[in-house]
Amino acid sequence: MKIKKVILCMIFTLASIMLVSCSINETVKDVTQEIGQQISKDDTDNLGITYITEQKEGETLKASFTDFDGVIYVISTKENIESIKNSDFSLDNKNFEDVKTDSYDDFNIRYKNKTYFSVKKLDIESNNITSLKFNSDYSESILLVYRTKN
Repeated sequence: MKIKKVILCMIFTLASIMLVSCSINETVKDVTQEIGQQISKDDTDNLGITYITEQKEGETLKASFTDFDGVIYVISTKENIESIKNSDFSLDNKNFEDVKTDSYDDFNIRYKNKTYFSVKKLDIESNNITSLKFNSDYSESILLVYRTKN
């Protein structure tokens, strides 16, 4: 009689362990899948962003579009926002203007594992932006985002 109880207890314990381990495995798979769906490498979807480039003062724009109608933004990490706001940027003598808080132009993106915020903008309507010269009094290179108009 004791042997039957011991065997039944062992079977019950093994069955319980198997059931628990199967449900944990399913939960881990579900959570991993949800995390993968929510985190993308570069968060530029649904914003109309067509191109991101690093520019230095005095360079011709690195992007070459034959037909671009949109806005070019100067974006910055949180640490550099104030110094970029206090700097002047221009494209062929057209000055970038500050992005207004809580406007359509006020956005942030995740790019190369960092978060960037839109700081300055310039509306562009051009058939050819291959020869525009970027000027600034900012001492470092800057990221520019090309975004189409809605």
